[in-house]
Amino acid sequence: MLNFKKPIKQNKSQKYFIMASMSTLLAACGTSATTGTSNVTGAITTGNDNVVLGGAGGAGIVDLLAGDDIVVGGDAADFIRGGAGADNIQAGGGVDNIVVIGITNDASYSQSDIDNPNSSGVNLSSLISLMDLNNNPISDLQSGEVIDGGAEGAILFVYGKSDFTGVSLSNITRLDVHSEVTIPATMIKFLIDQGIFNSLIGDGSTKIIISNDGSGIELDFSSINMQGIGHIVVEAGVTLLLDQADLNGTTIIEGAGSIKSTSGELNFDGIKVAKGLTILDDAGAAVDVPRVDVTTGEPVDTGSGGGSGGGGAVTTPTAPILHVANEMTVSGVEFKVNTQTAEEDGFSSVTGLSDGGYLVVWQSDIDYDVNGQRYNADGSTNGSEFVVNGSTLKGQGHPDLTSLKDGGFVITWQVHKAGLKLHIYGQKYAADGTKSGDEFQINTDNGSIHQESSIADLGDGGFVMAWESYDQDGNDRGVFGQRYNADGIANGSEFQVNTHTNNEQLAPEVAALNDGGFVITWSSFGQEGQYGVFGQRYNADGSVDGGEFQVNVYTTGRQIDSEITTLNDGGYIISWESQGDVYGQIYNADGSVRKAEFLINTHTSSTQDNPVMTALSDGGFVVVWESKNQDGVTGQGVYGQRFDAAGTAIDDEFHINTDLINFNDQIAVTAIESGGFVVSWTSDGGGSIYAQRYEYSDTYKLTKDATEDFDIVTLLQSEQDSSVVTMGSVSISGVPSYVSFTKGSSDGNGTWTIAQSDLDGLQIKASNGDTSNFSLTLSVTLTHTSGGTSTSSSSIDVSVGNVITGTIGQDSLTATSTIDHVDGKAEEDTLTITGDKADFSFAIKGNDLQITNGDNVDLIHSIEELTFTGAGGTIDVDTLFDVIAGVDEAALDVWLANSYDYNT
Repeated sequence: MLNFKKPIKQNKSQKYFIMASMSTLLAACGTSATTGTSNVTGAITTGNDNVVLGGAGGAGIVDLLAGDDIVVGGDAADFIRGGAGADNIQAGGGVDNIVVIGITNDASYSQSDIDNPNSSGVNLSSLISLMDLNNNPISDLQSGEVIDGGAEGAILFVYGKSDFTGVSLSNITRLDVHSEVTIPATMIKFLIDQGIFNSLIGDGSTKIIISNDGSGIELDFSSINMQGIGHIVVEAGVTLLLDQADLNGTTIIEGAGSIKSTSGELNFDGIKVAKGLTILDDAGAAVDVPRVDVTTGEPVDTGSGGGSGGGGAVTTPTAPILHVANEMTVSGVEFKVNTQTAEEDGFSSVTGLSDGGYLVVWQSDIDYDVNGQRYNADGSTNGSEFVVNGSTLKGQGHPDLTSLKDGGFVITWQVHKAGLKLHIYGQKYAADGTKSGDEFQINTDNGSIHQESSIADLGDGGFVMAWESYDQDGNDRGVFGQRYNADGIANGSEFQVNTHTNNEQLAPEVAALNDGGFVITWSSFGQEGQYGVFGQRYNADGSVDGGEFQVNVYTTGRQIDSEITTLNDGGYIISWESQGDVYGQIYNADGSVRKAEFLINTHTSSTQDNPVMTALSDGGFVVVWESKNQDGVTGQGVYGQRFDAAGTAIDDEFHINTDLINFNDQIAVTAIESGGFVVSWTSDGGGSIYAQRYEYSDTYKLTKDATEDFDIVTLLQSEQDSSVVTMGSVSISGVPSYVSFTKGSSDGNGTWTIAQSDLDGLQIKASNGDTSNFSLTLSVTLTHTSGGTSTSSSSIDVSVGNVITGTIGQDSLTATSTIDHVDGKAEEDTLTITGDKADFSFAIKGNDLQITNGDNVDLIHSIEELTFTGAGGTIDVDTLFDVIAGVDEAALDVWLANSYDYNT
């Protein structure tokens, strides 16, 4: 389409003669319109003309008619428009403007466009057709035509469908294309090699067909500004080297050739990529992108095409995550972390380490130091308790820490030094636990109070910090941050996070994202309601990604103490305290809301506050918080709740600490390599730091003749592109005949097939009559659009137990090794257990007593007395509850609460 809305670099008179060029076409068809020329030597006829421009020293303007014309440009910037013959255009000095018009079949114009041209030129919806011109040929391009931009190059404007095959083109600085154009690859390479071709510009509707008129050829566009080319066709044997900016305005790419990135991998979001085209990264490796029918936009089957969608190597996708979301059980007993108890230690923080172990740090109130204790993967201590800070001045506290990619870790804390205010310091450690360099000050502003630091590993060995700073932004407290490289050197300068600065913004938390960016959250007073939770997202280069955003929807009262953690799939969850309860909101990786604001705690009496979170390897997460006067606790207890990736609660909330009297607070939680997690907290009963480790149970416990949830988790690894893979059905083999599932189908030989759509709400049932234990093997296959596949398998042991139920009267019941649940009902009931009392451990689960012996876990309900056949005699259950609650530790010489099961 001939569209002069886009200005051409020339003066108004040149624009006028561009418009007048249409009158020349009409004149060739016998109309009365005049030919537009200026400063031309030689007649312009329908024959073979020889024309010289700029004879008088000025710019020449010529609009050629039919015939094989020869044009020689002058020294100034001429305007030349070819005619219908095979023209030889030799531009002269200056940057000339050359226009060619191809053939099209429809047009819309008026005589007034020619008689009364305006300053902006003619705006035609399309070209004049052959019929409009009495079937006279008007195409400006013919095989054998020569277009030479001259010593200083020329800008070539192309309108209408044009084919440069057989045309000689040289010394062109810019191709400005407004139609469908076919250009041989060798012609483009010649222009690039001349060294002055710098731009290929379209208007968004432009279609470029790069034909191959020779053998394999590579066109390097790294020095070419390409944009607005809406439709690119690359023929076989042609490889285009492009950067991301070259694809601005492109909506369709097709052909049998190749697109190769000049840096990393290209992003084809929003672009229809056809089957048959090969996509390569900068190293020449095939890259997988979704393929579509460019006409319908529907996905197409690419067969075994790999990066090319046909004919290339098969790509094997990253194997998915597969497991049964089994119960999370206590691993060992809660344990004391710190060795000193003379004063009040507190403010613990914990992180998992790459070797499977974990590290706890805390504030010691004896020496006002920051201390730490490292643990191995099996829970044993790794070395002794150590002091983090190098300074011996009192005033170190409130530590935070993160593990690093290389196995090391960084610990931060706030310091009060003589003559200075509070500042944030850090210490980097190597994987073996030795210090890596000296401790360093993080904040650069020395005139304010800096505190409440938070730190996150960026995944590349670097890390990012956030903290609150008093009066640094001129209005109470604000939130500031600093990025660091893997070598521990600051990456850029300290930056302010919050945009809104009125009143106070405080208590920041930071989490790294899977794409290398990060999110910082904080509480802000008076911005929306009283206190609200706000956030700011950042790109991997540290630039802001959008504006700051409000997290909480409910705005009445106080929304404070935000926490954030990144999920396996790249999304993230933000939690906070609101009016004495804990709420959360889940976001997708692109920042959109996955699950809107929801209540996390189930028990809502009294106060639940100060939440902390960590993501788990199954794609879900666990939230831990403090709760007052719950479950008979006279002080404050620590509670938790597991969720899947969608934010659906897994089982019930659970009580973590065993002390039911004292005030337990200042909690922290981290995931560990095994898939479990560790919780730490402070107990004011002795100024001590305690911790409890949780692991997935190796055995799924199924009660006979009861229907139980069977939660199968299938997740893509975080690096896998979900748009090019399909997750298949889950196959479960080894299923006994007396076991069935509520969804899916059985082949009758012990194998069930469960579709992905049936995994939600899947349940398992063991019929009455058999209590044999068994093992299940699960498998799922991930299929790539190239045809490549990967399969993950997972096994789980299943134990089937009985239920013994008493009557409403006094019962005497006997437990066996297969009993999982005993319910005595009303009145005074006695349960006889085979074995010695010392072989069993006990824990409280709600109103039930849990008894553990090895791998066997039984729940006891409404039983008043336990009798052991071996040593140990009889236990009054009420007394046992008191012992577990910490009321009378002399009542039994058995360490209780050895295995607390939350999914039985």
